[in-house]
Amino acid sequence: MKPKPWQIALIVIGLAVGIGSAAWTMLGGDRVELASVILMVDVESGEIYEVNLNRTRITNPALHPSTGKLQLVRLDKDDDGTLFVNSRDMQLLQYLDKDVTNKAVDPKSGELLIAPGKPLRYPGNK
Repeated sequence: MKPKPWQIALIVIGLAVGIGSAAWTMLGGDRVELASVILMVDVESGEIYEVNLNRTRITNPALHPSTGKLQLVRLDKDDDGTLFVNSRDMQLLQYLDKDVTNKAVDPKSGELLIAPGKPLRYPGNK
C-alpha cells in the first residue's frame, strides 16, 4: 500500500515539531537558577549558619551541629538585605525540640531579635 501525500506531510511535520521541541528544551530558553546556598538561624543563640546545598542535604527545621537538637530554621532575605523567617517557615517553630527556647526570632513578624553576625559554615560544607 502506497502512502498518500497527506500522510507523508503529517509525518514530516510531526518529526519537525519533535526535533524543534527537543532543540528548544536542550539549547534555548531561560533556566531557573535554584539557590545553592541558604542561611539558617539558631533560634536560641541567633547564630547564622551558611549551608551549601550542593554538598549538604538538610531539612527545615534542621539539627544544630553541636547539640543535635532541632533548632535551626531557614532564613530569607528581603530587597534591603534584611534577614527574616518567612511566614511559611514560622509555622515550623512548633516542631523544634521541646527544650529549645526561641530567643532569636520574633514569633509574630519573623524578624530577628538578635543582630546577625557573620555566618558560620555548617558542617558538611567544604
